[in-house]
Amino acid sequence: MSPRCVPCNRDFSNDEALQQHKRDSPAHKSDCITCDRHFKNDKALTQHYQNAAVHAQSSKHPAILTMSPQKPKSATKPKSNKKWSMYPSLHNEVSDLLYKDNLSFSFYEKDDTKSCIKEYDTNIMGQFACSNTACLAVWTSKRIAITIRKYLDGRYNARVYYQSCKRCRMTSEPQLDYSYAERVAYRLKKWSGIQMELHPFSGQSNGPHRSDLCEGCKQGHCSQMGL
Repeated sequence: MSPRCVPCNRDFSNDEALQQHKRDSPAHKSDCITCDRHFKNDKALTQHYQNAAVHAQSSKHPAILTMSPQKPKSATKPKSNKKWSMYPSLHNEVSDLLYKDNLSFSFYEKDDTKSCIKEYDTNIMGQFACSNTACLAVWTSKRIAITIRKYLDGRYNARVYYQSCKRCRMTSEPQLDYSYAERVAYRLKKWSGIQMELHPFSGQSNGPHRSDLCEGCKQGHCSQMGL
């Protein structure tokens, strides 16, 4: 049986085509990546984040964890100075993709911008849940800025930049999908001299890139700057 997108009532030739459809179609902008569930709008997705047990236990949704029904919307916004993060926990996913080409890299956990021998700015996809407990907006992005860096002795890391909420301008951390591992592994393979076909990691964005909301742009490390 061919893979099928039930919400869109469409059949696809294989799973890869189905996943590409989910990445590109505006109809799936309110999907929950973690649960692989489709929602009609952002309001329904927000309700899902609040009610689902899997998200209640997840540190990726700090806004939901700290939400208090009695807290007024005029509450003081929580302070957050972080503008990016690194994800060593996703190294195994990167390693699995590298293994297919007999490559092995280790994750360098020091956020070192000076000793890297190569770096590359690109973008990945993911979802955000606003860290402001008085807002709780959710959004998806196909243009999350990321800087991939290579170091001596077969080491690498990647800095993923946060985005700010359009409603309240609070900076929030993304929840990443499979595109992180694919993008990082692709770049490491290219740097290792492996011939790679250009792969469409992200679909067409639904609107212009908002540099004022992108920490990658503000730090001068976003491939979408000026577009």
